[in-house]
Amino acid sequence: MVEHGVTPENQCQCPLVKAFGPHPNGDTMPPAFSRWLGYQPPERGDYFTELDAYLRTHLKGNPRNC
Repeated sequence: MVEHGVTPENQCQCPLVKAFGPHPNGDTMPPAFSRWLGYQPPERGDYFTELDAYLRTHLKGNPRNC
């Protein structure tokens, strides 16, 4: 159910989806969620990355050994 006056610009879900992207925790959000939200995040973007994953990507090794 969509509340009157609620838009992608003035509700809390849209910034979270913009921060975490379309695959939070590796899951894929159902298409109905994006339609309800009124926003479809791009597949690739500058999304939040956990520190270990960021360090593995940028240091090319095990971040626990740094």
